[in-house]
Amino acid sequence: NMKKIFLLVIVLLLIGWLPNISLKATEVEKEPVFHYLLGSIYYEDGDIRATASEYEKAVQLDSSSPFLHMELGKVYYALGRFDEAVEEFYRTLNFQENNREAYQYLAEIYKRREQDSEAIEFYKKIIELNPEDLEAKLDLARMYEEVKKIDLAIEEYKKIIRIDPAQWEARLSLAAIYEFQGKYRKAIEGYLKCIKIDPENPQIYNKLGALYFSIKNVSKAKENFSKSLKIDPHNLRALHSMALIFEQEKDLDRAIEYLEKINFLQKDVMETYLHLGIIYLQKGDYQKAKEVLQEATEFKPEDANIWYFLGICLEEEKKYSEAVDAFSKAIKYDPQNTEAYFHLGICYDRLKNFNLSYEALEEVIKMNPRHAQARNYLGYSWAERGINLNEALEHIQKALEIDPENGAYIDSLGWVYFQQEEYVKAREELKKAIKLMKDPVIYEHLGDTYNKLGETRRALDAYRKALGLDAGNEKLMEKIGNAKKQLKK
Repeated sequence: NMKKIFLLVIVLLLIGWLPNISLKATEVEKEPVFHYLLGSIYYEDGDIRATASEYEKAVQLDSSSPFLHMELGKVYYALGRFDEAVEEFYRTLNFQENNREAYQYLAEIYKRREQDSEAIEFYKKIIELNPEDLEAKLDLARMYEEVKKIDLAIEEYKKIIRIDPAQWEARLSLAAIYEFQGKYRKAIEGYLKCIKIDPENPQIYNKLGALYFSIKNVSKAKENFSKSLKIDPHNLRALHSMALIFEQEKDLDRAIEYLEKINFLQKDVMETYLHLGIIYLQKGDYQKAKEVLQEATEFKPEDANIWYFLGICLEEEKKYSEAVDAFSKAIKYDPQNTEAYFHLGICYDRLKNFNLSYEALEEVIKMNPRHAQARNYLGYSWAERGINLNEALEHIQKALEIDPENGAYIDSLGWVYFQQEEYVKAREELKKAIKLMKDPVIYEHLGDTYNKLGETRRALDAYRKALGLDAGNEKLMEKIGNAKKQLKK
């Protein structure tokens, strides 16, 4: 480049290659400027070590030059030789006590070494030289943030803004501090001022959108994310945020629309496929959910979450054998996945492979003794088969300790009492369950209990209510018929 050529010409002039120069080469080499210029050529070539060597020679020849000490210090800094750099910068300051650049480099070195108090002092020195040095004031404010002196950081950012109200970085940092402190309205006010300075910055609209969402102002959140996308239609944060908002509003089609855009922009990102699959599951579109999740397994086959939600999808479709395979893979890649074990137990139960179902559910309880669903499912399953009734009772009682107002668990408790022929206890628990949830199975259990207690009319009424919730249930119709016959006797 031109600078390198210029330096080279000067060096050539100095060593006497041109006829009008009378100095000998050995005499020229005693000149500090020769070594400085030669070092600068090495620097232009990217040979920093050779630069350092030449600058060292220049300093040896002229140790009273603050300029040469400064330049040598900068080269040491570039080489990561910080102790030597510090010495050169201090030497520079011995000759030039107001050298801003030396203070700046010293501050940076102490910051790198995590000697924060020393770095802060050097930034203060720079500000003493010029109280309106905004760059130094910004550095000082950031240092206060790093050492958690947040009040001092806020004060410094405010000083910067007073000097220059259009100072964008200070306003942005101040707003970010308020956001971190949970002072959302102050943060919003700060980001709005940033927008006035830079109205085409999508990231600020994203921050505003997130803050409005935090204070439950969803319409403002959508407005700001939309502005971000108008400036940058490919802004992933805004697209993802819009998807989350529409998902929360149960507008699942719009959520899918935004996730599909992300998927188009970022191929093979597992999280997007997973999110899409979950939303299709929420919609009840199991076929589409399955397609998305199966595609995800092709490029990330060892991700337990994908296999887990694929298993949920297959379970919902009543494809229990395939669901077993999916949940088993989820467990293979995440052996601590209690929910995968839980649903594996359910699927084995549906396939009437009861021993494997019990094993899976017992594993859930072993890993998480407070997994109330697993305790209830296992206890109810045993009660249905009339086995392990004491253990079943214990599991269901523990489930109720965790979730005492759960109607399904209370029904399970009543059903264990029924199987233990404790019909009065069963009746009382099942009546409690009915108050909490109107469910055909609970009404049927209550009807069976009334039958055992000889309360046939009440049994008939319970069966009729069950049939009203489960029309066409032949088993219930048969029980209603039997109850009617009993009443005619």
